[in-house]
Amino acid sequence: MDSLPTEIVLVVLELLPKTTLCTASTLNKSFHHLSRPLLYKSIHVDRLDAFIQCCRALIRSPDAAACVLELELLLDISSSPIVDVFPAFKRLITNALKNLHSLKSLHIGWDAPLLSILDGCTFPNLTNLSSVLQLYPDPEPMRSFLIRHPLIKYVCISGEHSNLSLHQGNLAEGVDDLPHRANHHPLAPAGAFHLPAGALPNLASFTGSRLFAPIFIPGRPVNNVSLAWKASDGFTGSSMLHIVSALANSSKPVESITCYGTDWPMGLVLSLPYACTSLKELKLVKCKGPQEGEHFSDDYERLNFAFDVVLRHLPSLTTLEMPRIPSISSPMSEDLEKASLDSWRRYECGLESVVFPSGAQWQRPSKIGGEWRRLGP
Repeated sequence: MDSLPTEIVLVVLELLPKTTLCTASTLNKSFHHLSRPLLYKSIHVDRLDAFIQCCRALIRSPDAAACVLELELLLDISSSPIVDVFPAFKRLITNALKNLHSLKSLHIGWDAPLLSILDGCTFPNLTNLSSVLQLYPDPEPMRSFLIRHPLIKYVCISGEHSNLSLHQGNLAEGVDDLPHRANHHPLAPAGAFHLPAGALPNLASFTGSRLFAPIFIPGRPVNNVSLAWKASDGFTGSSMLHIVSALANSSKPVESITCYGTDWPMGLVLSLPYACTSLKELKLVKCKGPQEGEHFSDDYERLNFAFDVVLRHLPSLTTLEMPRIPSISSPMSEDLEKASLDSWRRYECGLESVVFPSGAQWQRPSKIGGEWRRLGP
């Protein structure tokens, strides 16, 4: 040990699994000193008994707690007897969290109303937050937590709730009027959860329910957006207008959009050239197949029309992923896919990678003029 530079020993220790690292930490004081930060650097807990032991260890050893950079807590405690002693359980969690002064990434989720554990917790270096905690009936702890952490760059937050409804809007004007309405009349969700304009000034990436888009995106430098929705009308009517308004009002051009849902967000796709003029990546995933009585050819024509509009007005787009059709193994032939790619050449867009509903990925080596190659499946 004494003959090896500390830097080399650290490189070796970082490659060890935690069980071996635990053994190494008991060899001598030097190994213990070097191993301890690595042992506590990242904590992932998915069992209640292990979580309780972890909390007690972090409370007993503030020095070890100060080494934690990433914490992931994913627990199913709704049916656990722990809910019957909630006050004591909450104190245990809160006291443990307050010792994590170096924490940079927090991933927390369980199916019980424990949002109040965030009360009073402040992590000066926190940049990543992922939460599936229940926001209602009282979202104030989460709102206050976000306000206290201005360095956060990446947020993933779940939860659609009836209390988080959207103002009704009129889309009779059509998509041509969306830029004006988005820039001059930004709409906000009606509900208890909201953020002041100065909160999260460094937010660069947002992942969450479509209902949260108008809360997190406008006025912040968000350039990466992933939206999820449950309702079949998730991207129609006033809901779509709110999302387009939010995208158009990011303080930094949105360059990447991913949509997860049960339907094709055609209205949103058609609106992107107006809201995201610098878009580079568009992915539509986890979409359902045609309903009984529908034909994929009809859906393909609508889909092809929508992407024609996008590619005509978004020369910056380099990556396009079309929605998969789980109920159809091969909805488009290879010839049909190639025909679509050839037809898009006339727009002289910078498209480099396309994934079709079949799951086949096509790439071309140069942005304009290169030949497309099918990579599979």
